[in-house]
Amino acid sequence: MQKELHLDFDLPKQASASSIIVYTSPKLRAIETSTILGLADRHIIDRRLAEQNIPNFADAASRDFYRKEAKRFGKYSYRYPQPGGESGEDVAMRLSAFLQDIAMSTAAAQADVILIICHEVVIRAAFYLLGDNTGPKVFDEIHVGNCEWVVFPDVNLDLLA
Repeated sequence: MQKELHLDFDLPKQASASSIIVYTSPKLRAIETSTILGLADRHIIDRRLAEQNIPNFADAASRDFYRKEAKRFGKYSYRYPQPGGESGEDVAMRLSAFLQDIAMSTAAAQADVILIICHEVVIRAAFYLLGDNTGPKVFDEIHVGNCEWVVFPDVNLDLLA
């Protein structure tokens, strides 16, 4: 049985095809989402939109231990200990640099819609950088479902440049 994709956000009605700029994470599922939306021919892959680098847990005990540690210190502050491990703050710094580049981009300035296909932790970082001023606790409070749309209307990217 083939799955159907149901969206609350009607992309074609939001902007004409020429006024959308699409950025995507390098992860396969993000690229596949771009393809499902019919935007694979125009997406720009940016590694700064990738998921948080966390351990590949070999066993449930390790997974539970690190989850408890992240909860104890907060998802924003806790850096996973393996080589290359990241904290939520590291992800926010990556996203901040990405958003600053968009703010200075001529193509993005001319777009009616900037679509970013990414992962939950990147969306949490976006709330932290662009959102409700709740600070780092947004990393512990925000949950975004798989393939869920989050819209930041009328973001002033000039503030990031």
